[in-house]
This record gives sequence, structure tokens and C-alpha cells, in this order.
Amino acid sequence: MNRYTYSLPVKLAAVILFVLFTLSALGALGAALFSRSQGLYNSDPPSFYGSWFCDQATEESARVVFYEYFLLRENQDQSETDRFALEQYEKRFSRENSNLVFWIRDGSGNLLLTNETFPGEYGCKTEYSYPLGGAKYTMMCAVREPLAAPDRFEAAERQFSALYSMRYACIAIAVAGALIALLLFIYLLCAAGHKRGEEGIALGGFNRLPLDIYTLVLLSAGYLLCRWFLPMRFDDPWEQILAYIPFLAAVLLICLGFCMTLAARMKKGKWWKNTLFYIVLNGIYRALRSCFHALPLVWGVVGLFFGYTLLNSLFLVDARYSGSSLAAWFGLNGLTLFGLSMFSLQLRDLWRGGEKIAQGDLTHQIDTSRMLRQLKNHGQNLNHISSGMAKAVESRMKSERFKTELITNVSHDIKTPLTSIVNYVDLLKKEDLQNEQAAQYVEVLDRQAKRLKKLTEDLFEASKASTGTLPVNIEPTDISELIGQSLGEYAERFSENGLETVAELPPEKVTVLADGRLLWRVFDNLLCNICKYALPNTRIYLTLTLKEGRANIEIKNISRDMLNISAEDLMERFVRGDSSRNTEGSGLGLAIARSLTELQRGAFQLAVDGDLFKAALSFPLAPAPNRAEAPAL
Repeated sequence: MNRYTYSLPVKLAAVILFVLFTLSALGALGAALFSRSQGLYNSDPPSFYGSWFCDQATEESARVVFYEYFLLRENQDQSETDRFALEQYEKRFSRENSNLVFWIRDGSGNLLLTNETFPGEYGCKTEYSYPLGGAKYTMMCAVREPLAAPDRFEAAERQFSALYSMRYACIAIAVAGALIALLLFIYLLCAAGHKRGEEGIALGGFNRLPLDIYTLVLLSAGYLLCRWFLPMRFDDPWEQILAYIPFLAAVLLICLGFCMTLAARMKKGKWWKNTLFYIVLNGIYRALRSCFHALPLVWGVVGLFFGYTLLNSLFLVDARYSGSSLAAWFGLNGLTLFGLSMFSLQLRDLWRGGEKIAQGDLTHQIDTSRMLRQLKNHGQNLNHISSGMAKAVESRMKSERFKTELITNVSHDIKTPLTSIVNYVDLLKKEDLQNEQAAQYVEVLDRQAKRLKKLTEDLFEASKASTGTLPVNIEPTDISELIGQSLGEYAERFSENGLETVAELPPEKVTVLADGRLLWRVFDNLLCNICKYALPNTRIYLTLTLKEGRANIEIKNISRDMLNISAEDLMERFVRGDSSRNTEGSGLGLAIARSLTELQRGAFQLAVDGDLFKAALSFPLAPAPNRAEAPAL
């Protein structure tokens, strides 16, 4: 059922079937009510001659006989066409071709025209009066029993017999059609607002119009439809009934469209908000509310200003003649100064509170208990912002901790099976493999297993470094010697890549406060990063300078690939210098180097200038040892 509520063809079919079954139910109900009015459900139903069908056929036939046949016959100036028409009427209403027998008499009772050639049996008789030219004519009409000629009465008798035979079927059709139409109507209401490919209720097309405008459009369409159709009249009642079918179908579609849009809007929720009436009232309400919130402070200040100016002028003018007025003038200005001072102090509290919140003190709360209402509202808004930001920061920290713990746990779980893979690959390498291709497979396994092991170790170390759980032993460390060892370790790899090292180190020993093990890891990551991404046959510049009690190390090289990424992005996890990711590496080296540097209370910065890559590290210098002077010999 759910998929059918999103299918447009199914909805269109349901609309068409709803209209058809509703029209069928209405038609069957009308036929049943008409049958009841004619007494067809009675135990002794009337015959055809006493039915509406016979009366209607008799009235129509009598009108044709008098206004066409009789008046044409009485016309003295008959043309050839009139004589031909008169012959046709005489054949039409002859005994052989008509079941109607008529007698037309004038006001004196003289028989003017009849088609009775000999007396017979009549099922019913009806008398009509026709005023014409100041004279009054009477016409007696009778219908033969049984019907003997194929005319209007024979067709009416067939219609009567058909209605009588279907009088109970009409009730069943009306009930069945109403039930099916009701089910289709319920389905269309349920499917209203659903579109394929969109979740929930989607209002589109005319449903986006304000509801009152949409209702007005439908009512206007219905009004124009009724004004065009209802004045139309047909001589044949059956033509009138057939003309009602498209009219009722259009009315049903209008009503169905209104019900479906109302259902979709109600399911969407707050349907009253999409009305022009609500939009106008809401706009007026918002405007009045804005004025209401703005007016108290503005008009209060304006009123106080004019009141202060008026009193100040009166007291100042009267102060020339009265000492009390002079005292009142001083009192008024003193109160004004006091009020302005209190207002300024409250503004100062708001300014200081906002400054503390902006500086990161999210626990700070502004005391608004004794403030003016407008300033109090502003202070409460600042307090709410502080509380909301504190919650957001706490949620972010909790998310970061969870992510770090997840990485740590996964890395730890991967290390055990990975160690087994590496060990067994080593055992396979020691076997005497006769198949050369198998030996190549083992080499690939060994290389990829070691790469995966290195990635897992980097991931584990990055996680521990970012959370600060890595043990750090800060002690005086000879950074000059450590740099020299690092360059010596990578000399061969630099030579293979055509890289020349230019180191500028001070001649004296430089000792910093750091963890030698972690500091070696920082240099290892930086130099390894250079081996992977530096442009071959270029120079690497490494300088060590001392400034303001800190040792500053700067490493520069030219990148092989174009660096279309910022320095800050390069220090994010899993970000690599080559966007194609063709080189080996995990993208964790720089992130680990920064985390390890910060753990040692150092500073780590990157800079990218075109293809120039520069890493800058800074560590505090170790204090000089206090050495006692040796005694003189």
C-alpha cells in the first residue's frame, strides 16, 4: 500500500475511478428515488399509462400536433414546402404510425381536427388548453391500448419497463458505487502530499498556494461553472440528464482537489500558517511586537529627556527668585546623573560579560537581577549563549574522546593478528621456495604487511599523542647532536633521491628541555616526509638558531608535487601532499610530529609558499648548570 501512495499513475487512475463511481452512485440513487416517486416499489405498481413517461410523451406530442400540425393546416397561404410538411405530419400522426389519438375543438366545441378513424381502446386520456390569437382551443389526447405503432410512446414504454425491471438493481448499484467511491476517496486522502523520491509530505504545485487563495480559486471556478451551465435548458429531459454528467464530474473534481490539498496540508502540520489571512495577521503581529519591544526604551528615553528639559528649564528660571527652586534644580540634575551612572554601570557589566564569553570563559554568568528590563533581556541572552556554547564544546570533546578511543582500540586489536602475519611471512622467506613466482608473492606479502604494520603503529601513536596519554620524560637534551644523528641516518636515502643537505648549526652545544626519544621521532617523521615528497636534485636547508631563551629549528625543501593545500590542512590526519596518493605513507607523519612537539611543550608550525615547504620547531632552552669553582692548588 505504501508504494501506491507515491505512484502518480495510480493516483490519476483513482481520481478517474472516483469520479465514475460517484456519478454511477448518484445516477443510480436518482433513478431509485424517481422510481419510488412513481410508486414502482409498491405492491401494486402503476401501469405505463399512468406513469410520468406516458404523461411526458403525451405532452410533447400534443404540443407538436397543435403548434406545428394544426397551425400549418389552418394556414391559408400554404407554400409548396408547407404542403409537403403537412403531408408528412398527416403520415406521422396517422393511425398506422402513431399511438396518439387527438381531437382539437374551438371555444364553441366545434371539432376542427382529429386523427380518429374509428373508435378503439385507450389507456389514458388527457385534455390540454391552448390560447391563440384571443381564442381558446381545447385538445383531448388519448393513448391507444395496446400500443400498435413504433413512435415516441413505444420508446417511452421501453424506458418505463427498463426502469421497472432495474428498480432494485439501482439500489445495489448506488450502494456499491458509494462504497467504492468512499474507499477511493480515503486512498486519495492518504496519498495526498506523497511524491516518489521524497520522504515525508511534499507540498508542490498548487499546494504551495495559501489555502484561502486556493479555496477562493476553486469557489470561483465552481461559481463560473454553475453560472454557465444551470441556465441551460433542453426540451428532451434525457438530454438534460446527459448534460449534467460533465457538470457533476467537474464539480466532483473541484471538491476532490480541495479535500486532497487540505489533507496534505494537515498532514504536513500547521496548515493554517499557509493562509493569506494568517500571513497578514502574523505580519501585523510581528510589526506590532517589534514596535512594542522597541517603544518602551526609545519612548522612555524620549519622555525622560523632554521631562528633564522641561523641569530643568522651570527650576533654572525660578532659581533667580527662590532658593528652593535652586535646590530642586541641583536635586534634579543629581538624580539624572545618578540614573545615567547606574545605566552606564549595567552596560559595563554587559560589556565585560560579553568580553569574557568571547575570550572562552563559557562558565561566566552575568548578574541580571537588578538591571533594567531591556538590559536584563540582553544579559539573559548572553547567559544562554554561554550555556549553549559550553554544551556544544562538551559534546565536541566527548565526540573527540570517543573517536580517539575507537582508533586506539581498533589499532590495538589489529596489531595482534598483524604481528602473526609478519612472523609467518618471515618464516616463509626462510624456506627454500623452488617456485620463483611464489617467492615473488612472499616478497609482496612481506612489503605490504610491513607497510600495514607501520600504518597501525602510526595510528596508535597518533591516537596516544593527541590524547596526551603518551609518557613524556622532559630532561635536558642535546638537540645539536640529535639533529646530526638524524641527518646521518637519512644521508643514504637523501643521496638516492639526489637531495643535498645544507645544515647551519651553531658551533656550541645547544641543550633544550625535551624528551630525546620523542624528539627523535619528530625529526624522523619530518625527514621521512622530505624523502617521500621532495623534488629530486634539490637542497634541504636545516637551520638551528637561538632567540629569547628558545631553540628554533627550521627545515625547508622544495616539493615534488604542486602544493594546492594549506599548511593547516597538511597537519590534519590522513592528509597527504600528493592528491593521487601514489606514494607510500599514511598521512599521519606531520600530525604525529605536531602532537609530539606539543607534548614536549614545544611549538610546531608549517608554512607553504608555492612549492616551498617549511617546518618550524621551537623548544625552550635548558637552564645552564651551576658549577662550583675548583679550589686553587
